Amino acid sequence: MGHQRLEYMAPRSFFLRENSLYLDRFDPLIRGVAKKTDLMLDRYIAYRAEVGNPMSKKELVDAARYAASMGGYGRQVAKSIVARIH
Repeated sequence: MGHQRLEYMAPRSFFLRENSLYLDRFDPLIRGVAKKTDLMLDRYIAYRAEVGNPMSKKELVDAARYAASMGGYGRQVAKSIVARIH
């Protein structure tokens, strides 16, 4: 949404089996940006809180553990997920 260059370059690099540095520069979970972004994760966390069923610490820890197991940027993403625990 509003990141046309990223939307083009990242998949292009993926299919050419190249690295795309655009992810490093723009992905809030990789950069470790503070919470409350427009990412689906943050919107889902807000939604769950609004409907009276907030995300539990266990759910976020489990999500972080899964992200860390994926390799690549997984550990950085996991740290960002854990930072969202209240």
